[in-house]
Amino acid sequence: MTCPGTVLAPGQAMTCTVPPHTVTAADVTAGRVRNVATTTGTGPDGKPVPGGEATAGVPVVPALPPDPRPGPATGPGEPPHRLPDTGVDAGRQLALAGLLLIAGLALYLAGRRRRA
Repeated sequence: MTCPGTVLAPGQAMTCTVPPHTVTAADVTAGRVRNVATTTGTGPDGKPVPGGEATAGVPVVPALPPDPRPGPATGPGEPPHRLPDTGVDAGRQLALAGLLLIAGLALYLAGRRRRA
């Protein structure tokens, strides 16, 4: 902890800082990072001054696991990967297009026979 001074006059305040904290596996297991600050002091007469305590808890959310679906190849010579599913079913549209093509061909041939 770093404080800008060590002496306070009556009614004066001081803000101290602490270095950054790296979240640990124990913090993730606990589900939060808990910080407790305690103040102590000595009066001008050398007697202890009642201090205080402040507690803060910050929730820790575990990182999401990596996506198990393979992504695109990242370099030459790597095997191709399956493309992600976009949710569009093209099979139905292709079947309809094929049906319309066959129906159009049948109409064309029928019209040609009538002319002959």
